[in-house]
Amino acid sequence: MLLGPNIGLMASTSWTTPERFSVNVSDRPIEMKTGTHDRGTTLFPLYVYEAVMGEVVERRHNLSPEFVQRWCRATRTDFIPAGFGDLETTSGPDDVLRWTYALCHSNIYRDTFRAALARGFPLM
Repeated sequence: MLLGPNIGLMASTSWTTPERFSVNVSDRPIEMKTGTHDRGTTLFPLYVYEAVMGEVVERRHNLSPEFVQRWCRATRTDFIPAGFGDLETTSGPDDVLRWTYALCHSNIYRDTFRAALARGFPLM
């Protein structure tokens, strides 16, 4: 988060009620309990920067190849390595972050994964 422009999804590790499941975004490092007063909060940076001897040499998205493949099949788009796509033929990491943020705030998602969210981060 400190080596170059970045944004990350932050989420509390568990929740006690749907109203207390905290998901947000940050372009800065966060503290352990940023999202809630009684639960830990984790930051998932969208990009990682590789540095060698203090020099930034590469910026790459922080999404697994398997996720990118599934995303491209589901959205029927080609994946670009950084930024936003046109959402017709291309999509990028920033599109994934916005979709994930919106999904986490969906009442259908929260109702469907209520039990899993109470234990931690659910898989979809």
